[in-house]
Amino acid sequence: SSAASDVYKRQVGGGGKTTLMFSLARELQRRGARVITTTTTKIFEPPPWQTPCLILQEEGEELLRRVEEGLKRWGHVTVARGRLPAEGKLRGIGAAMVGQLEKLADYVIVEADGSKGRPLKAPAPHEPVVPGTTTLFVVVVGADGLGRPLSEEWVFRSELAARLLGAKEGDLLPSDAVAELILHPQGLMKGRPPGARALVFVNKVETPDRLKGARELAGDLSSRGMKVVLGRAFFNRGVVEVFEGATSGRLR
Repeated sequence: SSAASDVYKRQVGGGGKTTLMFSLARELQRRGARVITTTTTKIFEPPPWQTPCLILQEEGEELLRRVEEGLKRWGHVTVARGRLPAEGKLRGIGAAMVGQLEKLADYVIVEADGSKGRPLKAPAPHEPVVPGTTTLFVVVVGADGLGRPLSEEWVFRSELAARLLGAKEGDLLPSDAVAELILHPQGLMKGRPPGARALVFVNKVETPDRLKGARELAGDLSSRGMKVVLGRAFFNRGVVEVFEGATSGRLR
């Protein structure tokens, strides 16, 4: 890769974005890439096993200097503007700052959305915060939300999701409804920059029932031109199947 980042991954949705971000960073670092992980919203402070270097610094030249030094030493750094003590989270950077960080690393992975731990969500009008330089737009959903009721227990901003789907709260969410929530212009694809590639990662595919539901969702999405990866970000072998177009393949 060149000195400037040639791939910038931006993740939205629910059901494991932070875990996926650090799993991707670890794998890329193992391959010799320089990786920056960050957020344009807020995330829980990562433990040392997720990131070897955490930089908390207001935006500016000093931040860039510290990032460059951290990458030389560690190969992977996580960047935020500071702590939010009342929430126990880190305060994200501005979208414009991502363009500066891209000049220092091979990959910048940004969590740009929050879902309060729910497997599904509908974005509010101010969400997500998408840098215009995004090249790979990743929507993350949790397989544990498939077939569940449309309620706040399973869907962050369930009232908004109900309006987008023309449904009512309490209705079950089959795979075609979740596919519509993803593809709706005001759904989880909202904010995707023109020209950015898109991928849906269905996380928590950890049981036969979840695999069945995830395959149904992948079929709905791939028939509409979406690439879909089924996986389990907490496991060492995180990818279960990949769907592209009308085909799928299990990775062993």
